[in-house]
Amino acid sequence: MLTDTPFHDYSCHHSDMWLLNDIIDLCQEGQVFYFQAKESVADYNLKRIFSRMAVIRRRMLADLIPLFNLEKQVPIIFDRAVNDINPTYVAAYDSVTHLHTEQAIMVILKMERLVLMRLKLAVKQANSQRVALQLADGTAWLQITCDQLTALKAQSQYQ
Repeated sequence: MLTDTPFHDYSCHHSDMWLLNDIIDLCQEGQVFYFQAKESVADYNLKRIFSRMAVIRRRMLADLIPLFNLEKQVPIIFDRAVNDINPTYVAAYDSVTHLHTEQAIMVILKMERLVLMRLKLAVKQANSQRVALQLADGTAWLQITCDQLTALKAQSQYQ
């Protein structure tokens, strides 16, 4: 748990607002995608991983939105459908609903690698230690889940 000390600034720097806005959008889109995708797949293991991805993004949103709202003073309203989100997620949703599990996993992994690259870059770009720590925590959980998805892909290749 973070505690304030005279040597550390855990407040959110105003210059991190664009970064938080970008990552919050990314997490919202991912949460919508994974929530809907888990309902569209039959494979239990894939459904479980999709559920975990949605939960991780919900946790990240719970951590990041208050930081953004603190500076912005405008609440973020979250109400999206899958067709309102990034075209990458729409294409991934199509692959989940129309392709075999192994092919869908490859599409999802490609997309998640891009998300992870963006999150890792955001950790480096954050000016506030608090923002960087929140982003790093979420990034670590997403990396673990991506590793599980990679293992599932390898497992499905041998079946």
